[in-house]
Amino acid sequence: MKNSTKPVLAMPVTLQALADSREMAALAVGGDDVLRARPVLIIYSEPVSPLVHPDESVRKLLYCAEHEIPLVYTPYAAMGGTAPLSQAAIIAQMCAESLSGLVVHQLKRRGASFIFGGMPSVMDMKTTIFSYGAPEFQLGNSLMAEMAHYFKLPNFGTAGTSDSQVFDGQAVLEVTSSCIMAALSGANLVHDVGLLGNATVVMPDMIVATDEIINMTRHLLPKVLVNEEALAVDVIRDVGPGGEFVTHPHTLYYFRDVWYPDLLYRGGAKAWSGSEQLTFEQRVNARTRELIESHQPEPLPDDVVEQIEDIIRRAQEMTR
Repeated sequence: MKNSTKPVLAMPVTLQALADSREMAALAVGGDDVLRARPVLIIYSEPVSPLVHPDESVRKLLYCAEHEIPLVYTPYAAMGGTAPLSQAAIIAQMCAESLSGLVVHQLKRRGASFIFGGMPSVMDMKTTIFSYGAPEFQLGNSLMAEMAHYFKLPNFGTAGTSDSQVFDGQAVLEVTSSCIMAALSGANLVHDVGLLGNATVVMPDMIVATDEIINMTRHLLPKVLVNEEALAVDVIRDVGPGGEFVTHPHTLYYFRDVWYPDLLYRGGAKAWSGSEQLTFEQRVNARTRELIESHQPEPLPDDVVEQIEDIIRRAQEMTR
């Protein structure tokens, strides 16, 4: 809340931590009524696969319904470990786990904000890890997004993840494919961008690189308008056989519609030979450092910051 005006997805472990999070969010926006109208806090809770709703998860679910805090209730399962080794079966199991939580949630307060989802991957039998880069994981996420569309519920999507331990070619490959799948399936609230190493490593460089990948993905999958203006037959007629479009007013008018990357290189061999010849990883690292060093958050009032820090101190004392 002190460093960004964007909504925060919080994962409080206890009910008291959830209450503290709500109190801090309300302070940041100007009170509980404002927080309900403009929810900048989203809470994550989860059942435990297969088919268990822990007491603490249900308590958080009921608290969010009562206080109208948007809730993500998402199971997390691995085929062959905590779900059958079948893509259809894990999706059926996860739908049951998330939707049964929805029933309890809506019985507490009908119409309270609920976000459906699931994290359906595979247990890699060579390593026993829950894979964050496997094609089965990306397909499973897409299937859960499709089920969300069928149920007419918002979906907790996943993309920008990899099993790589470092920012490298594997990370870029897995992240790119996951972003494309999320876009194709129409996933909502896509999370975990920059989470590598089987969900154990947060990589700032990968967050910056994924921003570039997401922008590229949006231009890979546009709605292509086909009408008289878009076909530009009159422009082709004006230029005629053997002509050029560089100096035509049509090009001047539309050239900004093309995607121009910030981090990918398009300069050609001559420009490259006279440049620093930075690799993609080096360019991303430089941009990441620049963002970290230059970021200036929009400040909260001093008295609000002091009250938020009081809540943090109180929570720390309670856990000692």
